[in-house]
Amino acid sequence: PGVFEKNREQLIRKTCEAVLLGALHPRTSITIVLQVVSDAGSLLACCLNAACMGLMDAGLPMKSLFCGVTCALDATGAIGLDPTAKQEKVGVGSPRARRLGPRGVPTGLE
Repeated sequence: PGVFEKNREQLIRKTCEAVLLGALHPRTSITIVLQVVSDAGSLLACCLNAACMGLMDAGLPMKSLFCGVTCALDATGAIGLDPTAKQEKVGVGSPRARRLGPRGVPTGLE
């Protein structure tokens, strides 16, 4: 795995660790496996959503739910939701994740 994949993994890990109530189950290991079958764009958002669904399906206690959404800016400054992989490459800047605090207030870029 390259730097980009490690960055994605770290973001998913930090997000899951932030919402899981780990104190209720001390000395318990939780493993989340996300297998990418194809990448048609918005991969980070898809992985975050899959991780949340997996934690919910497993019945693990969480402080709150989380989700991922990918937005991209085109050359004119218009915002596009759920861009394809080609649109992500053409978009301005690189994809970044925005961490949301309580009540969905943005706290900064990752």
